[in-house]
Amino acid sequence: SKYILKKNDSIIINRPILRFEDQRNNHFLFINNLSGEIVVYDKRNNKIESFNKFGNGDEEYNILNSGSVKFLNDSIIGVGLYKNILKYNFKGKFKGNISIKKQNSYTTITGFHLFKDSLLVIQTPYIGNPNKRDFFKSKESLFLVKNLKTQRVFKAIKYFLINKDNLSNDDFHFQNIYKYPYYTTKNTYCFTNSNANHLYIFNIDSLKITKITPLNLKNYKPLKIKYGVKLGMDDKIINVFRSSDILAVFKPNKKTYVFYTEGYTLDEMKKYKKEHIDFPFRDVPKYKFYINRFFKNKMIDIKVSSKIGMPIFVDKKDNIYIEKYPTEKSELTRKTIIYICKIIENNN
Repeated sequence: SKYILKKNDSIIINRPILRFEDQRNNHFLFINNLSGEIVVYDKRNNKIESFNKFGNGDEEYNILNSGSVKFLNDSIIGVGLYKNILKYNFKGKFKGNISIKKQNSYTTITGFHLFKDSLLVIQTPYIGNPNKRDFFKSKESLFLVKNLKTQRVFKAIKYFLINKDNLSNDDFHFQNIYKYPYYTTKNTYCFTNSNANHLYIFNIDSLKITKITPLNLKNYKPLKIKYGVKLGMDDKIINVFRSSDILAVFKPNKKTYVFYTEGYTLDEMKKYKKEHIDFPFRDVPKYKFYINRFFKNKMIDIKVSSKIGMPIFVDKKDNIYIEKYPTEKSELTRKTIIYICKIIENNN
């Protein structure tokens, strides 16, 4: 490859199995799904603050899902539940509650961002069976926008009227169409579907899509599923690893970064299942992660070595943060390691 990832530094956080959720200024936000702990890492001062409010009380959360924990501002964290967002400071002190009336109450509130301290945008995933053609005729809204000062709620963008990406046709639908990775600017919420080929720029003032940009991902091949085919549980699990999936989108310094996965072939998955008796409960294949960078009409596509880990974030200096897979008992029980890398030209 003409370009490679070079490791320049690392961060060691003395907490096990953390999952990255958000970043704001010098603070990184993590969760531990198993313990219910929320961790804020201060990169500038190399210190952490954490709390655990897991429980059934009015000021506690009884579920902690990935995508449902975000910074609301420089000092407040939001935890999305089914019908509300709980607010905490970095030490875990309860700071209030934002109630949300959304079209389904079967999923926790995800993908939310607070603009101008008053305009809250949240994703409202649709629940249904994509194996039925009628699923893609939904006219429900993809976003709710709530003005916290006036309590007025707006619905925006009809769910499957975003037809640039052909998420389905008369013969098939894609494997995973529920996730919407995004990033934000001062007044835009920029998103794509996990099986999409375009980036949509949603202006929060006009509540309209103002720009659509194509994504060019060299190794991106979402899995197509034929309508009416009933899959067994084994097939459904195998298909998770057969499909490409867009994980995250970032746009620092006018560059566009996309983190995505490349799927395994059916033969590769059958072989893996045969050779690993604990699949899929204790033993699953490592995802094949890619980093795509597009800048000035030039596209770079780099495979991330499984020895490094999973890409999680890009900062304004083009540093790419990659969370290392835990490989030793000490890492599984006490440490989360993050490498700080950059894309450089390979002169060898």
